[in-house]
Amino acid sequence: MKNLLGFFLLTLVVLPVSAKPKILALIAEREYETRDTLPAFFEKNFKEDYEVVIIQLEDNEHDFAGLKKHLEDTDLLFVSVRRRTPTVSQMAALRKYIESRKPVLGIRTSSHAFVTNKKQKVPAGHANWQTWDADIFGGSYSGHLKREQATTAMVFSEHVITKGLPKKAFSTGGSLYTVKPLAKATTVLLSGNAEGSKEDQPVAWNFRRKNGGLSFYTSLGHVKDFQSPHFGLLLKQATKWLLNPAPQEKK
Repeated sequence: MKNLLGFFLLTLVVLPVSAKPKILALIAEREYETRDTLPAFFEKNFKEDYEVVIIQLEDNEHDFAGLKKHLEDTDLLFVSVRRRTPTVSQMAALRKYIESRKPVLGIRTSSHAFVTNKKQKVPAGHANWQTWDADIFGGSYSGHLKREQATTAMVFSEHVITKGLPKKAFSTGGSLYTVKPLAKATTVLLSGNAEGSKEDQPVAWNFRRKNGGLSFYTSLGHVKDFQSPHFGLLLKQATKWLLNPAPQEKK
């Protein structure tokens, strides 16, 4: 009996423990206050199912300390960054992550996360990624409409990511981004409209990158969006899909 008990104790000790998927969130933008909204969202919605690591930069900071180490075992990269230039070695680590075909989720300014404008200079020892939007999200961000124009979004394609969202248009926060044309490998999930605008714009889509990796992007991410249950549901379902897409969507 004593030996039998010892066997069971040993068995319990050596059984593997199932680890939670690891999400690495990069937050480096000041316009939409995601330094506050995203951590609160993660705490409320992701704590039980995921391990979330956040690397957050203040204004005018570009060194994502710890990025290379964390990317090594990251399962999903979550981006809310605007026009930053990581160090050369950090950018190399980002490219290596992308080459590994692991998923990327981006919100709002992440379409131009590492894209510099004409006024910016890339400091020595740092790097930009001017084709980031096209390469990672299949987008063509070119600006946004007036902030005063009220915006709405509605489901464009039925998908597990849009399940449970209203069938009718719902209000969103912030200005409407102009993102057309999108790459052929995108699937538009939500379409948006701004008051007084004659043309709709995609506001959420998924994308199969050239190497087969999956990405999801939404131009939503304003403070008011985080107050909407629709946006929260969108992010939760997009995260779940990226980490576990349907068999027919895997390559």
